[in-house]
Amino acid sequence: MANENHPILAVDRLDYSEGAYETSVKRATDGAGLAIGHSVTGRNLVADYLKRGKASFAVEVSSPYATYREIRWADAAGAVEMTQEVAWRADEVVRPVYVRPLVIATVKKPSRLQLNGGHGVHELWKGVSVELMAGTILAQDRFWRESSTWQSLIKLVSDDDGKLPPGAYRVETNTGEGFHFQVRMHPDLYSWMVNPGDRSARLQGQSILTGCLARGLELVKEEFGSNGRWREEYPVLRALHEMLLEKELPTWEDDHFPADEVASRLRPVEFEALGDG
Repeated sequence: MANENHPILAVDRLDYSEGAYETSVKRATDGAGLAIGHSVTGRNLVADYLKRGKASFAVEVSSPYATYREIRWADAAGAVEMTQEVAWRADEVVRPVYVRPLVIATVKKPSRLQLNGGHGVHELWKGVSVELMAGTILAQDRFWRESSTWQSLIKLVSDDDGKLPPGAYRVETNTGEGFHFQVRMHPDLYSWMVNPGDRSARLQGQSILTGCLARGLELVKEEFGSNGRWREEYPVLRALHEMLLEKELPTWEDDHFPADEVASRLRPVEFEALGDG
């Protein structure tokens, strides 16, 4: 069970036995920002609070490198399904930008209730008394990166311990905050990757990320190529696996998995041809 003092409806939690919180993240129709689809199904506390106007859909938008974080509220009183569009100004954030779909309580004053079968919760929550107040997260999905699935797997960190020489990086798998590839970089390289500057430098940085993805895929093959544990434990790997199948690319379950080719097909290396002189 979770450590929180109230149940949360989420795909990677067992707090609820009835219903689901399903979301989608797509580019907005006007090309600016993202369109977040929210849907709560089933007979449960979250759906009840939404219908009664005691909760609202929302999206958390964060840009860690710009220390930017904001909750964007949806305007859909009484709805259990909707699409919410969110956007931000380029000068507010530093890429990458992360978004997380949420359902948040909007009660005017703290409300205490004893959970029962009508709330759709798991057996272990029944009979438990919980207090819900304004701002309590009732349902959540994982963080999505503003770009594609493969990019949401990569997290850059600075090697402040001084173990890597200038220009070097190392790719490792990390499950501390959901599965991702942790790319530890020399501090100077890390600073440049966060803010590379002009277009030529950005293209070089993207090429480095393609190389990081290739190494990460090799690690996935080594760790999960012969077992299916990733299907139950890591939703982001399920999404990546589905993407590879949709694009008719090999997956780490195949005997022959060309990680470098797959990575460069997912994120082709862009370059600028040299001028004639």
